[in-house]
Amino acid sequence: MTDTYGDGWNGAYWTWTNPNGDQQKSGTLATGSSGEDTFCVWAAVGPCYTLSVGAGSYPNEISWTVMNDATGEVEATGGASETVEVCTGSAPPSISALPSPVPSLAPSAAPSTSAAPTAGPTPLPSGGT
Repeated sequence: MTDTYGDGWNGAYWTWTNPNGDQQKSGTLATGSSGEDTFCVWAAVGPCYTLSVGAGSYPNEISWTVMNDATGEVEATGGASETVEVCTGSAPPSISALPSPVPSLAPSAAPSTSAAPTAGPTPLPSGGT
């Protein structure tokens, strides 16, 4: 984020939204002539996010650049009152493409070596309540 006068963005804010239109993060250059912020993309929501930058009191002083930290490439540049779509790459797999059942990430207990394995649940006796 840059401000040519050096006094911050004077009321202009940037906002990231996900493909569902939900706001993910927002901020501003509160003071000074430059600053940076980091936004991590959650690829499970989708590969493309929208960045909107407002005008503030002095829109002609505002500029910004979006860089990909992984590649160092510039993804987008612009100024005040601009909206751009920034994409992270290919679309993530859909939920239906995940293996069934989805494996748990919780640690599992080690199997006991003292008990004999069972073939399944023990049937209940019939005729009783």
